[in-house]
Amino acid sequence: MKYYSFIIALLLYIPAYSALTPPQKIQNPKNDDEFFFNFRLEHFAPDTEPLIKETFGDELKFEDAAFWEHNSYNSHAVGFTTNLPSISVIEYGTDVNYGQTTEQSDSYYYNHLHYIKDLQPNTTYHYRIKVQNYENNLIISQDYTFTTKEFTSDIIRIPDDLTGDAPYTLTKSNSKYVLTKDLTVPTLAINIKANDIEIDLNGHTIIYDNGTPKVLADNWDKYAYNEEASFGIRAGLWNYKNAKIFNGIIKQGANGGMGYIGIGFNPLFLNHMGAESYNEVAGVTVDYYGASVSGMIAGNGNTHHNVIIDRGSEVDNRHQGIKAMVIGTNKENEIAYNSVRRFRHQGIMGSGHKHHNEVYSDSYATNSFLIAVNDSDRVEYNKMFGMGYNPVGTSWASNSVISNNFIYIHGTAPKQRSTEYARLSGIAGVRYTLYGGTTYSNSVYEDNTIVVKAWAGCPTARGIWTATGHENQGVYYRRNVVKTELLSYDNINFNKVELDISAVEINGQSLSLDTVLPAPAIFEDNILIGNVGLINFGSSYGVGSNSHFYRTKLIIMTNISNLFALDIILSILITIK
Repeated sequence: MKYYSFIIALLLYIPAYSALTPPQKIQNPKNDDEFFFNFRLEHFAPDTEPLIKETFGDELKFEDAAFWEHNSYNSHAVGFTTNLPSISVIEYGTDVNYGQTTEQSDSYYYNHLHYIKDLQPNTTYHYRIKVQNYENNLIISQDYTFTTKEFTSDIIRIPDDLTGDAPYTLTKSNSKYVLTKDLTVPTLAINIKANDIEIDLNGHTIIYDNGTPKVLADNWDKYAYNEEASFGIRAGLWNYKNAKIFNGIIKQGANGGMGYIGIGFNPLFLNHMGAESYNEVAGVTVDYYGASVSGMIAGNGNTHHNVIIDRGSEVDNRHQGIKAMVIGTNKENEIAYNSVRRFRHQGIMGSGHKHHNEVYSDSYATNSFLIAVNDSDRVEYNKMFGMGYNPVGTSWASNSVISNNFIYIHGTAPKQRSTEYARLSGIAGVRYTLYGGTTYSNSVYEDNTIVVKAWAGCPTARGIWTATGHENQGVYYRRNVVKTELLSYDNINFNKVELDISAVEINGQSLSLDTVLPAPAIFEDNILIGNVGLINFGSSYGVGSNSHFYRTKLIIMTNISNLFALDIILSILITIK
């Protein structure tokens, strides 16, 4: 991955003709995807939460280390990151007059991906990047140049050099395949059946599942193991390895097929790559909507600078989960700089180093983890946003480090989203729960900023939701800023002792006085902010024990009322050591 330094050519006071067009809310949204577009545009803006600019700064800028580009034959993909959410576009041409532009992004994002398309091979082009934030401040990068590649005899063109119609089966190992035009296919587009294949989508779009499927199944395996099933790009049977896929769009077509526990009709399905495979998927946009369909199933490897758009809402099994991105179990996986712009249930799942991703949850089922944590993972510098039924920032595991993440979740349920519980919204920034004898050890949460806001209909809002017990062999919370804000009186039952809205809630095993205490949950140098309770020692999940708080700063917000001051003061008296 190459890193380039951005030089800001213009900062403020750009002439009006150069400004980008701010996105507008959709009037009378017709579906869940359009409703979430409006919610994201309005409620995750920097002016909705002061901690955004306190964390990332007031002045819009490029993040140098995030820059990535992929040069192709008739296209050039560019990925980059801004410190604040912004709209973006790329101007390009054969000289510094540019003259052409990519499509402007549809909304404000931190991670950006653009395709410069319809280019001539072996031609030099210039380009510059323009970004504009919510306050309409515009910055422009320096001029960049690239020369498109020239087709050589070893390149296999899709579909030019292959016989017949889709699905196109790729059978030559150690080869590079290049897409030369947009494809619209009724079922499966591309099937990988060789090792060490590179697929360059060349800035083109594949529309799959656009006709009558050849396979309709009542179980996941009938899709996974049948090579006539509908997918965008899939790995064939069995154990091929080391696929690389770059630079293009894979979109579900008009049929809108329904998967089973997330499998079937996926835009990318590399599930059958061998355990030793290490794939690379970069600069790819997947866009899908089918019921119970997961998105980018990428396998082990380096998955970076991709865009995922889930426009659906149906979840057939919340225990198995419908996932935006599925990575394998290799601890050397790297998942970075992806922009998951909407997903219905679970976000980034799998093992490895997950960093600098941007994810947006529109939760429709229980345990909508924005980013999963597995044993020995590092989860850091991610930006996580959520709303809906039960969005939770991160899950939990052993020997893991969760650090420097920004987590911002709204507890609101605009409609009944799941039949498991009543219409409600329950939210948590990070979750660490002890279940059924499983032991967890050495989990570290440090330098995170966590904001949870409870709307009407949100009875549970926890910034840090943790547990103590003999299964816990060490959990540490250090230097986190945690803010929990109640936005509506409708959440509170004044006849009920239990109050599940707090910056920290500690659950666990309820122990008698003569029981040997478990290992403590350690809290050091945290800042806890709230207008209800700051620390809650139990709920229906149990009562915690042996939690140690050191050098804790407690800040009481008074923008709702002081009705709960006693609860906060009791927390101060009881917990600070």
